[in-house]
Amino acid sequence: MRLGPVELATFYQPHEGIGRFVVKGRVEFVRESDKQRVRFTQAFLEKVVAWCSEKGSMTYGDFFRKQLGQAPEGTERVPHLMARATYLYNPLGLPGLPELGGMPIKFNAQGQPEMSAPSLLNVWQGVIDDRFYIISLDATGSDDFEIMPD
Repeated sequence: MRLGPVELATFYQPHEGIGRFVVKGRVEFVRESDKQRVRFTQAFLEKVVAWCSEKGSMTYGDFFRKQLGQAPEGTERVPHLMARATYLYNPLGLPGLPELGGMPIKFNAQGQPEMSAPSLLNVWQGVIDDRFYIISLDATGSDDFEIMPD
């Protein structure tokens, strides 16, 4: 029996160094505006870690309640995960679903979904230096990303 090529990234996302930080999670994005592969800059991660250290942590369950209004169904079976210390980067104080009201997703002329307002529904979740962070992507700017080489 012969198997085709195996894409290990599908099964394993290794830690990646970004400057002095060790990051685990999907660190590369394809930016919609220009289709460039980008990742967070070291300067942005420094800003995130400093801001979150000042604000302190919350539980993962508290984050879900802030983002969605409730913890997702079934999370009561994983209380250790819901109690996990979570650092939320939300310097603009963006709202979660309960605060948005109505339908936060609209469809453009091409039929593609778009958020009606910046919110906590568009986030990155991952580990930076052994701490769990959630970054509101709607609170980032173009200077917070660097273009990845091909």
